[in-house]
Formats: sequence, structure tokens, C-alpha cells
Amino acid sequence: MNNYIQIPFGWSTYFQHPAYFYTYYGDVLHGILVNPINNQDSLFIVPQFNMKAIKDELNSPEVLRQYGWEIKDIRVITDVKAEISPPKEIEPIYNPDKKVKRLFIFGAGASTYCCYGDYKGKFKDDLLNPPLGFEIFAEKYEELCKTYPAVRYSVPDLEMKGNNIEEYFEQDWNKYKIYYRPKILSNHINIQYYLADLFTSISQNVKQNFYRKNLYNLFTNKLASYLAEAESEIPLLVSFNYDTILEDFLSLAFQKRIKSINDYIDHESGEYILFKPHGSCNWGWRLSSYLSHDRKGFINEVYNKNMSVYDLLFKNNFNKDVDVSTSNVMPQVIGLNN
Repeated sequence: MNNYIQIPFGWSTYFQHPAYFYTYYGDVLHGILVNPINNQDSLFIVPQFNMKAIKDELNSPEVLRQYGWEIKDIRVITDVKAEISPPKEIEPIYNPDKKVKRLFIFGAGASTYCCYGDYKGKFKDDLLNPPLGFEIFAEKYEELCKTYPAVRYSVPDLEMKGNNIEEYFEQDWNKYKIYYRPKILSNHINIQYYLADLFTSISQNVKQNFYRKNLYNLFTNKLASYLAEAESEIPLLVSFNYDTILEDFLSLAFQKRIKSINDYIDHESGEYILFKPHGSCNWGWRLSSYLSHDRKGFINEVYNKNMSVYDLLFKNNFNKDVDVSTSNVMPQVIGLNN
């Protein structure tokens, strides 16, 4: 028996005209609705720029999955807007007198081996040694793991599947982006808070206890010394590490603390440009003040109430009644441009 997806009243216009579809997992999908005749248990959102390419294949689920997004539960969509005001454009800060001549890349795992000499073994044995991917739930972090219910819930299943973290979370992602699975999403949010706590503790530990014979410390000191004689140059740094060890030593070497996202890419008055493609443990949204002031209480509240990313960004954001045009929150809009 087919479980036909129920299209809400008033959505008929979106089969001809594109709209912004807000998902409970936080992304905003821009496109046109397609409901194939031979697969009415699914709804598809196809970016407008893809419609011409598949105009003769609109009843093919395989083609629609390739060019758009499949939804099997209408509750995945939490809000629809025909139009939203474009976000305020941020003018790039660029100083033509500063040239980028050098690129330094810190690969994933660089922080795990950031000490040398007789500190190398000591650091590797430390309880807060930065983990490699499959080690983020290691038993040495047990005291922290126990305080996050989603970690306790996920670890047994993860270990049964060979500790393949990327595959494990990718499977979860494929479930909750198509079906409405608030509990899975709530688990992921809880684990993100765990990772933020873990890597914050790791970063503080290195800064306070492992600054001697530290490769990051050595590098940033040499970089600062070099740039003191090369004022027209600004280096580009790329780190794939989730901790802030590099930033901590950069702040020490240049006597300037990173206080905002803009400080990472300040080409005009900054000493360097730092990109972190995998994110950072100190990044996040500023949320509503009426949620728990106590951080741990807030994290528990989010988990116990199965709050979604949409709830956090668009309902409980510090700037209430969030709209892209009025908020400092810019959602992930996908499908707007080719």
C-alpha cells in the first residue's frame, strides 16, 4: 500500500514558482515542487536552474534525486516563503598593499602530533591528547562522554560498525534529511556540543601545559618574526583541525586575540588569514536569552525537548522572529544559484 505524501493546502503555486523551503535540520532549499505521478509517496524540490535540464523527466524519481532533493515526510519542511529579502552583502576587506605569497596547510591530525622532543611521548600519553577521527569517543574521554546522553546512545552502535564515524553519521544524515527523524537530529546536536566541549578542553590543556617544544608555538613565533620584516605580505593559513591550538599560539605570537569570525579573514588590518573548512570548536550561533543561561542546562533542554536546528536558529535566536533580511543569522540556502 502506497503512503501518499500529503501536500499542504496553498502549496500549489510552488509547483510553478520557486520558493524557499525551510527544513527542520536548518538548511533552506530554494526550488520548485515536483510530485511525480508514479512515485507519489515522495515530494521533490528542484532548483529552478535544473528544471530545463529535466523537463522531460519530471516523472522519473531517479532523475529527480540527481537534480533535486527528495522528501518523504512533509514535516521535514517547517516553513515556506515565496520570497525573502536578500541578506546584506558583506564588503570584502581587502588591502591591496598586502600580498599573499605563502600558504600553510595544517592537515587533520596535525594537532595530535604537535609536540616534539621529549614532550612527544608525554603529549601522546596525555588524557587530553587530540584524537584522530575514530578516537573522538575513546574511553580516555569517558568522564565527558558520560555527561552527553547522545554519546552514550551512539557509541555501542558505532563500535559495532567498526568505528567508521563518517559512514555512521552519513547514514543518519540520509535518514533525517528525507524523513522526519527529530530524535536522530537531536542526537547529532548533542554530539556537536560534546565535540565543542572536548576540543575546547583539549585546546586549553595544550595552551597551559604543552607550550614547551610545541610545533605550533615554534611555527607562529617564526612567522611573527618573518612578518616583522615583510610588512607588505600576509600569509594564508588553512587548518582542518577542530581545536583552537593554532589560533591560541597565533594570538600569543602576534599579541592579538581572535574575537570574531571576521578576525579570521581580516586582510586589511590582520597579520594573517586563517580558513577552517571543517569548522572550529569555538564557533556557534548566539541564541535567545530566554533559554537556560546555564550552558549545561541549555544543552540538556535542547536534547530533552528534541529541539531542531530550525528551532534554535529561527525560533529561539537572540534576534527573535528571525528572517534572513533582518537577522545576523544567514541560513544555508541551497539551490539559489547555479
